[in-house]
Amino acid sequence: MPTHRTRYAPWVWIASVLGAAILLPLFAFAQSNPTAPADTAQTQTATAPEKPVLYWHGVTLNGFASAAYTYNTNQPRPEFNQFRTFDFEDNTFKLDIAEVVVQKAVSKPSDWGFRADVTGGESVPKVAASYGMFRDKCSGKAGHLDIHQLFASYVVPVGKGLRVDAGKFVTHFGYEVIEGYDGYNDNYSRSFLFGYGIPFTHTGIKASYPVTSKVGVTAMVVNGWDDVHDNNRSRSIGAQLAITPTKSTATYVNYMGGAEAAANNHSLRQAFNVVQTWSATPKLSVAGDFLFAHEDDILGPEKSAIWAAFAGYARYSVSSQFSMSFRGEVFRDSDGVRTGKAQTLTGFTITPEYRRTVNLGRLPTRFVFRGDFRCDHSSVPVFVTETQLRQHQVTLAVNLIYAF
Repeated sequence: MPTHRTRYAPWVWIASVLGAAILLPLFAFAQSNPTAPADTAQTQTATAPEKPVLYWHGVTLNGFASAAYTYNTNQPRPEFNQFRTFDFEDNTFKLDIAEVVVQKAVSKPSDWGFRADVTGGESVPKVAASYGMFRDKCSGKAGHLDIHQLFASYVVPVGKGLRVDAGKFVTHFGYEVIEGYDGYNDNYSRSFLFGYGIPFTHTGIKASYPVTSKVGVTAMVVNGWDDVHDNNRSRSIGAQLAITPTKSTATYVNYMGGAEAAANNHSLRQAFNVVQTWSATPKLSVAGDFLFAHEDDILGPEKSAIWAAFAGYARYSVSSQFSMSFRGEVFRDSDGVRTGKAQTLTGFTITPEYRRTVNLGRLPTRFVFRGDFRCDHSSVPVFVTETQLRQHQVTLAVNLIYAF
């Protein structure tokens, strides 16, 4: 068996992956009813299946799985894509995540409930697992299993209902999500902002209240960023202001502040995030995600660092089953504290998508097939090849999602 690719192999893979990512969704679209009305462009809060596989006294069971293949034209050695979140391995097929969600949802005052998201896979659990829970506190390594949400809920009968969640839950930051049965992203690959700028999960207590039909507020006290077992004696506080002035627009203003360095209770890390979404037409949706963060003493006594990022999104639904999504982004790590190198990263991603809902008995099941063409660039040579470092990286991916 050869230990390296032949000179012709890259072009064979490029043609195969790009052809599958572009032509198959187009072919599927051509076979569908072209006069069917287009659905509203999807955002990070995709509609869940109408009926769960299990419903017993308000307890539901749902599932989600995502698998993909990624190819890097730089042919890096070792075969890893630089500065990627979950699609970090090159030239391999992977089950990124398989998830089962058991929950009892709450909706009105005096309701109580819970949610548990149990996940396995080769990508997402290894990256998103929290310190002290499926991530070893000594080695920092995580395996193929995680519980990325586990919390209890109660709606206090005060005013319009004050919802309280206690446990481990996903972060309120950012436009993109980890993905699950009740929501997936417009693109397969994640932005630099998602992977390097913000936390994945928090452990603590969170309270949410609908001030009006168009304004909601959330406040939380948590251990910190991705900590089930805190690495210091200081708690972090977070907040969100959600404004939905119309049915087609929404603004989320997010904040978090606290000491995050190990055994350091005073050096403050603060992050400010604004997410703006707009459904311009029934077919077109756009969104913007802005982040600014600052951390004290991270480079030494009285030597702080900052990082900032912006990602813009557009999604156009050609039909009820076929859509195209675009993302442009920039991530400024001027001190190298987030990526390990002082640099500015930019990227552009195109994602064609074909989706279909099939009724398997009484269970509506969603299948999503999509491609992912992505170009990354850095202000300095950081992307590995077989023999040198380059300032750019191009990847191609195909992704299959199954959800019920």
